[in-house]
Amino acid sequence: MTKFPFFLVVPVLLSAQTAAPDWKKLQAETREHFSAMVRINSSNPPGNETVVAKYIQGVLEREGIPSKLVGSDPNRLSLIARLKGSGAKKPILIMGHTDVVGVQAERWSEDPFGAKLVDGYIWGRGTIDDKDVVAGGLMTMLILKRTGARLDRDVIFVAESGEEGGGGGGRGAQPTYGIQYIIQNNWPDIDAEYCLTEGGSFVSTGGKLLYQRVELSEKVGRGMRLVAHGTAGHGSMPRMDNAIMHLGGAVWKIGQWQPPMNLTDVTRTYFEKLAQVVPPEEAERYKALFDSGKTQAAQDYFRKNNIEVNSMLRTSISPNIIGGGFKSNVIPSEAEVTLDIRAIPGEDMEKFKAMMEKVIDDPQITIEAGNFQAPSPQPSTTGTEMYRMLEKVQQRLFPGTATLPYMVTGGTDMRGLRLKGMQCYGIGAELPTEDMVTHAMHSDNERIKESGLYDFVRYEYEVVAGMAAK
Repeated sequence: MTKFPFFLVVPVLLSAQTAAPDWKKLQAETREHFSAMVRINSSNPPGNETVVAKYIQGVLEREGIPSKLVGSDPNRLSLIARLKGSGAKKPILIMGHTDVVGVQAERWSEDPFGAKLVDGYIWGRGTIDDKDVVAGGLMTMLILKRTGARLDRDVIFVAESGEEGGGGGGRGAQPTYGIQYIIQNNWPDIDAEYCLTEGGSFVSTGGKLLYQRVELSEKVGRGMRLVAHGTAGHGSMPRMDNAIMHLGGAVWKIGQWQPPMNLTDVTRTYFEKLAQVVPPEEAERYKALFDSGKTQAAQDYFRKNNIEVNSMLRTSISPNIIGGGFKSNVIPSEAEVTLDIRAIPGEDMEKFKAMMEKVIDDPQITIEAGNFQAPSPQPSTTGTEMYRMLEKVQQRLFPGTATLPYMVTGGTDMRGLRLKGMQCYGIGAELPTEDMVTHAMHSDNERIKESGLYDFVRYEYEVVAGMAAK
């Protein structure tokens, strides 16, 4: 990542009375805490996030920073800590989740819970999703306390459990852990004007930093099931209404179908700005999205060559679970497939379902819809003091790059906070384009660039200090 010039050693946004952080010394401490958390296997399920929360609590206690553990499941507790300010402005919430997705260890080149440094990268599950952001929040709290920063805002740090399972709130059930539990039971402890958490990144290619993506919006889970109905019978006498045959045809049709492009204000701005910072050949493809004569060819290109961009352009469908039959010599009367549908915010799902029915065109197939009524929050905006600070610090620490508003194709714990009216922004460490598939979040061999981790910690601290310090 871009090296910091000498004149940036003292953050210009802090008061003259505030001691300047020793960034070189802080690198070793950052790696110590980060590695300790990566080495804790908090795979979800079952989670065991309490172990991570207690580690963080111990670090904070040694620095005199008060915190508490919350949740009704003792194995899945979240941590809430607060540095008090003058109260002149509303608090800032900095947040990260302590659980990680599971691993198939035999497919990893390194120990997924070893936090081993190899050729400038720290390997392990959670290094990108999301213990780097947890480390950023922890170090920001420690530095603010040690430097004696005088704050106009309270700074709240939350290390929450359960994000990889949907935030701890099962359908129709009272949450016992995670962000949904905190919102329902500890809202006064986290109520803030702004939130910073995961969802964004600094994108680099060949070691050169290109731009920052700040997450303002995310797609909405609207899962459905395709159910095929047929007549049961003996496997020795094949039937034309075999449910599995019809289900296979429906899955193929839906898999081949490309739903129409549906740009939002966030994604339109993202692609317009992206065209200004990428190489000319790439830029022409993004510009072509807005040209009626070229858009289809551009969309076809992205479908084949860039699945993230393709998903950002439209509501996406992925058939992920299939089932049917119980015995090899019995023709089943029913078979089904579960579709992971990630909807563009504002998508009319009843109309979308009607389009699916037209594509499938099979009376033996019914579409069972998910919860279309679950609310979708408004995106965060670029017209805030926080977004301007994110840009300002990016420009100062990483000159020659740009900040782009971004919609993430997955989901984060910002959804519940945005529904409460909080302006939330997703940030993150450097993500090399070379690592986006083979070493990124949820992949085998997840890893983070060591220098990118340190640069992210400094970035988050300076954003928070710029927003909160007098």
